[in-house]
Amino acid sequence: MMKSDKTGSLAAAAVHAPGAVSSHQHVPRERSHFRALKVGNPNYFGNLQTSAYAPVLSIAGNTTYEEIRCVGFHPQSHRLDAVVFTKQGFGYGGDVCSAGTPEFVRFYLSFDNGASWVDQGYTSFTAHDVSAAATGGRHLEYAASVPCTPPGKWCATPNVIHARAILEWNSIPPANTPGHNPVWGNVHNTHIQVDPSWYFTWLDVLKGLEVKVSPAIEQALDLQQSVSLVPKPALSIPQLQELYKEKGVEPHRYAMAEIKQLIASPELTAGLYHPFANMSAKELGFDLNAAITKFLDVGDGSTAFEELDCVGLLPNGLANELVAVLRIKRSTGFSGAPCTAGSREYVTFWGDFNNNGTYETCLGTASVRVYDLDVPPEGLEYSVNLPVNLNPYRRPCEDGPRVVPIRAILSWNEVPQCFNPNWVPTWGNREETLILIPPGLPIGVGDYSPFLYDISSQAVCAIDQGTGLATGLRPFGGTLCLTGEIPGGLDIGAPDQLEYKLWATRGASVVPIVAPFSITVQQGTGPGTAISYSILQVASADGYFTYREHGTPALGAWRRVSSLNRLLASWSTTGLTGMWTIHVQARKAGTLAPIYSAGTTTCLADGTTRTSVSVTLDQDAPVGALTITGYSIGAGPIVPALPCGDFPVGAVIHGTYSVTDNMGVGSAGLVLEPPMTGVTKVPNGGSTLVHEFGTWSVATVGLPPCGYVVRLDAYDRAIVNCGTSWHDAKSIGFCLRLPAA
Repeated sequence: MMKSDKTGSLAAAAVHAPGAVSSHQHVPRERSHFRALKVGNPNYFGNLQTSAYAPVLSIAGNTTYEEIRCVGFHPQSHRLDAVVFTKQGFGYGGDVCSAGTPEFVRFYLSFDNGASWVDQGYTSFTAHDVSAAATGGRHLEYAASVPCTPPGKWCATPNVIHARAILEWNSIPPANTPGHNPVWGNVHNTHIQVDPSWYFTWLDVLKGLEVKVSPAIEQALDLQQSVSLVPKPALSIPQLQELYKEKGVEPHRYAMAEIKQLIASPELTAGLYHPFANMSAKELGFDLNAAITKFLDVGDGSTAFEELDCVGLLPNGLANELVAVLRIKRSTGFSGAPCTAGSREYVTFWGDFNNNGTYETCLGTASVRVYDLDVPPEGLEYSVNLPVNLNPYRRPCEDGPRVVPIRAILSWNEVPQCFNPNWVPTWGNREETLILIPPGLPIGVGDYSPFLYDISSQAVCAIDQGTGLATGLRPFGGTLCLTGEIPGGLDIGAPDQLEYKLWATRGASVVPIVAPFSITVQQGTGPGTAISYSILQVASADGYFTYREHGTPALGAWRRVSSLNRLLASWSTTGLTGMWTIHVQARKAGTLAPIYSAGTTTCLADGTTRTSVSVTLDQDAPVGALTITGYSIGAGPIVPALPCGDFPVGAVIHGTYSVTDNMGVGSAGLVLEPPMTGVTKVPNGGSTLVHEFGTWSVATVGLPPCGYVVRLDAYDRAIVNCGTSWHDAKSIGFCLRLPAA
């Protein structure tokens, strides 16, 4: 079934959404002054789980302006992707010549069916006002992505887990808060599949086979020795027929590749070359002529097994990616379980760059491997991503927004024809959308200037060059991830033709950034399948790394770095403090000259530029303090008490907490373990940037007699190890006892 743009009436959306805009041009005060209102009252919108502040206007989960519509996982390249719709032509802080406003997405995984969640970090993109005159009243689709490597299991063990993404406009969703309800934005839950691991110890293998190992065998043999398991080859037609004979999978599904190969290659019909020549109809298990007839009347394609839902642009510096999210609907019909080769879902993309409706530019094909699995009723969401060179289509912001229609066609186990944007898949569908190409001047051929994009997920334009602090007064610490690109590499057809070098300075001090690090790359030879593998990046004697990206999928051989937003280097800053400046330069491989200096990034917010980037380093963790001060019964007075004491069931336990940090407190959370009830935290109004303190209480009514612990988790504002923060934890215990008989 072919699908067109899913945007409904914007007017209808505005009318029915809570807190909707009152007219096409008016942005309500609660949005236009969003940050100011939150500074004055952090709980102004009533969306915080616990707060000492009373709400003024209750708004939560408002999707009038933006909404996550899809979240998918690419198991082979280890990344989580979300596709976000922006629905209005206004309300994003200004047009493409302005700074716009950020859309933040934080991701979580759950390995216990949603009982607990593990924070996977956040990312963002910038949204702008783009008028209906440019979009025709349709929505724009963006993508956001984070690297994600859930642990693999034995291939015979199902590994389907929960994923969650939280979208919040103009505010970072708080870390380690999976229940957070954003003001502007929404929460999207889904299921994803994790690929099996093929490297185990012998002990893992025996446990996977449910073999009980005696202590004597464990002592006699080295069961910690590693072993590599070999994936099984693709299943044959007889094997698939046997596998699916009672599962409702049609022959023209599981035998499609072989039948179409037969139709496309008449020479195979003769004699033993026929793939079914030595099989009787009974052995084959289906009527070959009936199966072929099914291919002659595919209509718009079938979405019975899979369906393409979303297509968005990941605006990643000067090198962009198209991201598509598809949904698997059935548990069978994908050519075998994870211990087999499975099958592939292909998505081919086209662009209509002259807006004539013909989609004449094929941008390439991406794919993801899928298997037979126990699929939940909501389905499994997968993502695919395709690096695209949009530099030739950029234009200065003064020329207005560059909006481009994109078409994507999903096809199971068959690569769509790149030369035919109207190709109809047997299994799959078509999706069309609009993307906004970020403004800017195109990169000239032969210009190999490198660009720094972000430092530990913070865009270079989000780092104040006067203070070295990222937005939110955030310093950096630990190991920094330095990402960027040499856009000119997109014009080079051969691999490993460029090199780059990074270093940091503070006054007269110079620190080369040369530590080895690993990257994951995707590589292909044109439209079609791509392979993923890891490369260990090791600097040369004079400090240069090999640049691993080149080419574009639509033009021939290509390679892309898919790990962590085009990672250029990993810089351990242990022992370093104060403000340091990061520099980058490039050259052709094996040459000493010419040297290509860093390219210039212009920050639309204030017109400043960046070639190098200054950051302030902070290596100190926050210091937390926690104590019990007393307890009360009912409406009675607070009786003084000490930690680790005994209290009667039903008492309210009272205490104080404190967090200090030299460069700013990030957050302080209090939890009760085991988690029987919540801890009420009341920050003192005198808390400052570097010191938060206050009181807490736990009502024990209804709790069973037991030992309990109150835990304080304190985080500072530093961006540490590519996305976390410095952390301190403090705990105190107490016991609940029944009154003596």
